[in-house]
Amino acid sequence: MFAYLNGKITKREPSLAVLDINGVGYELKISLQTYSIIQEGQPSKLFTYLSVTQDSQELFGFATESEKKMFLQLISVSGVGRNTALVMLSAMTVSELADAIINNQTSIIQKIKGIGKKTSERLVLDLRDKLAKEGFQLQDENGMSSALKEQASNALTSLGLSKLVADRTINAILKKYGTDLSLEELITYSLQEG
Repeated sequence: MFAYLNGKITKREPSLAVLDINGVGYELKISLQTYSIIQEGQPSKLFTYLSVTQDSQELFGFATESEKKMFLQLISVSGVGRNTALVMLSAMTVSELADAIINNQTSIIQKIKGIGKKTSERLVLDLRDKLAKEGFQLQDENGMSSALKEQASNALTSLGLSKLVADRTINAILKKYGTDLSLEELITYSLQEG
């Protein structure tokens, strides 16, 4: 129903946020990943999922579109509910979770509270091919494509920077300029800063 909501964060807790839009406060359930990105008193855009059941209506909010997409993939698996999916997204980043599923790392998934052997195997069985086939866009916690960061890192290392320095510089640039940079801009700014 709602793809996203733009407003000001008026309340921020580890499991929920209130987004004020023209005097109406929308309470959204959030993951710890989203909690770590949003700031109280700041304008924010949260991607949303509205869950309507016989007993309740719940609005879920996500700081990145990739987190929302992963949430939708997780709840499509039998036995994984909305709250379990939120716990999973709180325990691991979208990239870590996608990597664990695609690479059949059920032992890593089982470390998440409430996820047992059967559920982790079902997640891998149901989502492994789907995530790989759809070319699931892996993004880090900043919302930047991990493939783009990797390309920039490879370019910088080929120019003589160590992998560690390249990655640190890229992360500093993303914090300074945001994630809407092209590969060329990311490399140029990194060379200027590094």
